Amino acid sequence: MIFFDVDQFKYVNDSSGHQIGDELLVKVAEKLRSFTRDTDVIARFGGDEFIVMAPEISQQAAEDLVQKICTGMTSVSITDNNQQHRVSVSAGLLMFPEPNCSAQDLLATADVAMYKAKESGRGGWRLANSEDIHRSEIKTKVNWKAKIEQALNDRQFKLFYQPIMHIRDKTISHYECLLRMIGSNDEIIPPGMFIEVAEQTGLIFQLDMCVVELAFVKQVELIEQGIDIRLSINLSGETLSNVDAFSKIDKLLRSYGLDAHKFIFEVTETQAVTNLQSAHEFINKINNIGGSFALDDFGVGFSSMSYLRQLPVEYLKIDGSFVKNINSSLDDQLFVNAINSVGQGMGLKTIAEFVENDAIFEKLGTLGVDYAQGYGIGKPMPFLEFHKNDDADY
Repeated sequence: MIFFDVDQFKYVNDSSGHQIGDELLVKVAEKLRSFTRDTDVIARFGGDEFIVMAPEISQQAAEDLVQKICTGMTSVSITDNNQQHRVSVSAGLLMFPEPNCSAQDLLATADVAMYKAKESGRGGWRLANSEDIHRSEIKTKVNWKAKIEQALNDRQFKLFYQPIMHIRDKTISHYECLLRMIGSNDEIIPPGMFIEVAEQTGLIFQLDMCVVELAFVKQVELIEQGIDIRLSINLSGETLSNVDAFSKIDKLLRSYGLDAHKFIFEVTETQAVTNLQSAHEFINKINNIGGSFALDDFGVGFSSMSYLRQLPVEYLKIDGSFVKNINSSLDDQLFVNAINSVGQGMGLKTIAEFVENDAIFEKLGTLGVDYAQGYGIGKPMPFLEFHKNDDADY
């Protein structure tokens, strides 16, 4: 089994658009056909990922084949106006059968081998050995993938809500929706346990849509209870690049009879800049129907103010790593003040994360930051802490 993807494919989509990206994938598929035998099975696994299943082949012949694919793909290119995109691929090679291994084990192992090849330098491949198959990281990845799929199927996800406070008048502006999984024993599983696996296994878009629908359902409940408050929803980079994402969100808004202005969508700075063209198009579409966007974790990624001019967001969230020590670190004070000044100067509202106590809250007030979020304001709760209806069944 050969598992490979196109290196930096998102850059092609973002710089030249999805139509050019699709044309490039067609060329990759055509080239792949020229390398393989009639008895081989070739498939597009998802996005820019491809799989080759070559039966009755020696390890040496398999290694020759994967090297031929990696080398041969470099001749594939596509031109958009004056910009030429050339292809390189990274691949994982797995010889099987292996005893006591499921199809998921084999796929996960080949996938991890591919990522290890990518880490070693794009355009190459790595052979997965029998030890790799039984590594704990493979088993963990497979187990969590199955848990996520089961939880999606059984609707075993729920939202917790963390308040964002307006610093000047100490009123709650909106709540951020934070995803939790419900375990087999009804335990609450935090996102740090499963989000990375969802990203690696192509399930993150489904999780995003799950969060969107749960937030829409909650907003309907709040409106029925006479509670007027906005909800903020986190989206992944995969959703920014998904051509169906906006239409799905717009359709859900219509089906629940909701206005987009009831929601703020969040994406991290790194995800937005990595998917710059897609992010710009997606944010504009959300803005055009009345929704808003927040750029999350600002300061730990590219941190270039020039990107802000290309991303029509309404809120700029200052990463908490610069906020939590603001009273003891002059550097952090200067950094927060700089982000806040530029953000507000561009007409953006600023939100400081990791506000853990009154002292931080007061310091942010003196700096003129607009909003605060953190345990000092309120922890994530299964209900809207400051808008709780005691008669409601939470």
